Amino acid sequence: NFEVLNRVAYYGLSFDNVGELYLGAQNFEVESKNINEHQFVRLAHQYNSKVDWVIQKNDWRGDWSKFSRENKRSVLKKLISNLTTLLRHPLTDVSSELKPYISLGMSKQPTRGDGITLYFQNYPEDVDSTLIFNEFFLALRKEFEEDEVQINLMVAQDTLLADNKTSALSLSNLVKLQKKSDQQSKLSLFTTQKLTEYLLVLINEPSSDAKKQLRLEVENERGLHGADRAEFLRSIVPVFSFDQRNWQQLEDDIVYASDNFGGLGLWAPDFGNLALPVTNLQQTCAQAKQLAVCILKGYREPKHAEKVSSELAKWVCVNRWYLQLTMTLFLLCAIVTAVLAYRYCFVQNWVKRYFLWILCGNVAPPLVIFILLLLFDPYLSALSQ
Repeated sequence: NFEVLNRVAYYGLSFDNVGELYLGAQNFEVESKNINEHQFVRLAHQYNSKVDWVIQKNDWRGDWSKFSRENKRSVLKKLISNLTTLLRHPLTDVSSELKPYISLGMSKQPTRGDGITLYFQNYPEDVDSTLIFNEFFLALRKEFEEDEVQINLMVAQDTLLADNKTSALSLSNLVKLQKKSDQQSKLSLFTTQKLTEYLLVLINEPSSDAKKQLRLEVENERGLHGADRAEFLRSIVPVFSFDQRNWQQLEDDIVYASDNFGGLGLWAPDFGNLALPVTNLQQTCAQAKQLAVCILKGYREPKHAEKVSSELAKWVCVNRWYLQLTMTLFLLCAIVTAVLAYRYCFVQNWVKRYFLWILCGNVAPPLVIFILLLLFDPYLSALSQ
């Protein structure tokens, strides 16, 4: 059920001491043209959900600690190169290649991903490592500043709020890093900033106190003032681990997150529960015991909180690309008919003779399709509002 998932960080990659990506123990091909490997990305996009790649590394105390500063920078530079290739590599199936033409230029050809989530567990806490990390992150976001992608940093709450204020993943350093990112954006040649960034924080247990402690630490951070503090809070996404026991606590966490932060994340949720169809939004989270119900009620506007999407709306949303293709074919048919009628008299006579039938057959269907897309296609419905 992708209805409640704006983004899915499903695949976890790591990188070696050269900067090459690995999936498990196997070398990962960033320019793979294997259609089967892209199926998950295509399915998520069909249901209007973005796909992020998790880049995880925790073995920093091994060979990495013995590298010189220049070697470390070279590895991270190679990593940036691989990540840009991965996110910009287009999907090669027929439907993805036809999408720019089907949508009449409104959509681009999909790529292998929509963002990355950096999860650097146990990253060294010395000052030099912090400088290398900051340099890497700024170079990464500069590489993607003209791309419509999202860059996330994921960090455990204990690491974020640790006593060492100079470590790379400390709250103080990440606040400074955001300010440098903002300055970088202002100096950019691109007037419209497409890149978005979020800080994903793995919340401690019990979450009832931990989420409030996170908010308090941000409030007390000396490097933040006024609008900067509000913007930083909206860039934080608390990530909860839910064991499906205390549903009332989950509801409280969702309400608090929607009111204080920029979203909500679930660490390894029960996808079986998440896949259950939503049939009754009048129930409370504790009554329904459904993740989808809890999230929809917490993040929808009050007037839509208890409204279940119709089967027609779901069908149009999921099949919107096929409907766009059908509408495009009707449009091409109308253009071809008009050109032939202009050039050949017998076609002109045929059009005059069966004008009403042609009008009903070639105008009414695409008009109905356009209205449905205008109502239920996520992109067009946003434009219509």
